[in-house]
Amino acid sequence: MSLDLNKEDLNSIWTKVTRFCSYRERCEKEIREKLNALGLEAAKQDKFVNKLYEENYINSKRFISSYVRGKLLYNFWGKTKIRYALLNKGLEKKVIEEELNKVNGSDYKAMVEKLIVKKKISINKKENIYQKKYKISNYLFQKGFEPEFFNELIEKLVS
Repeated sequence: MSLDLNKEDLNSIWTKVTRFCSYRERCEKEIREKLNALGLEAAKQDKFVNKLYEENYINSKRFISSYVRGKLLYNFWGKTKIRYALLNKGLEKKVIEEELNKVNGSDYKAMVEKLIVKKKISINKKENIYQKKYKISNYLFQKGFEPEFFNELIEKLVS
């Protein structure tokens, strides 16, 4: 969908995109989707994206850091789920791994313990120990936590 855009239209698109970037951190893929929705052709999208990088509206490292922090603190996602979500956004694996390695191990463990206790309370009391452990491990796995990490905690906290 290529539209014939004049300078006024391009300025309007620039304003919309800079507001879009100012609202919260964005990755390049999100910006390109927005530009596409605004009807901007690929060649002009490249110019817009390059200018956004130059003016520091887009910064992959800053986006990854913000995303990791947000998903850990507010959505209680594990590292695996965060990693795949970021890879799906087309970001560099090396930078993703650097940010995930910065996660405080004791805070991460405390979060998993809290989720185990929360899930344990919500499970029917009549279920046997194996069913409880299965449901809790399935829950944590869906949240993106590593089985080798949470299995030991489940054994310790679920009886």
